[in-house]
Amino acid sequence: MGLDGKVCIITGGGSGIGRASAMMMAEEGATVVVAGRTASKVNDVRAEIEAAGGRSASFALDVADHAAVNLMVRSVKEEFGRIDVLVNNAGHSSPHRKLLTTTPEEIRSVIDSNLVGTIFCTQAVMPSMLEARRGTVINVSSMAGVTPGLMGGMIYSAAKAAVINFTQFLGSEFGNSGVRFSVV
Repeated sequence: MGLDGKVCIITGGGSGIGRASAMMMAEEGATVVVAGRTASKVNDVRAEIEAAGGRSASFALDVADHAAVNLMVRSVKEEFGRIDVLVNNAGHSSPHRKLLTTTPEEIRSVIDSNLVGTIFCTQAVMPSMLEARRGTVINVSSMAGVTPGLMGGMIYSAAKAAVINFTQFLGSEFGNSGVRFSVV
């Protein structure tokens, strides 16, 4: 992949796909910023990257907290001078409930972590990427976003479908900017 000298932010980087992405990007030479809700998890991944000789930072935050996301992005830009890649991986699923038994708290939590956080993080890194006329935003969705009922429940499927649609709009809005957008 060749990520030498690149600075990559990975949300939901403390475990699962996010952790695996962080480790892979670090092995490819990137400076990896690991972001996630649980300080101990993101700090452990940062320590693992550094122990292997990589360069890393970690931030414990909720991606649906607009101020916290903006603070993280400003801090990354100040410390490393650039942001080349954003992987919007943070998110979680909901119980398999019917619409009438899903609580408002469950709805907000799933929409916030999967969709709102993706929007906030993208919005925060775009000025830096636009100024540099380069960058990559990778939004992690799910097959549940294209085939409802597979996993994660109704609200999760709706949020992941919205992530797909959001990514398509980004490509449309910023098509000639030098920034690339993809959804996996």
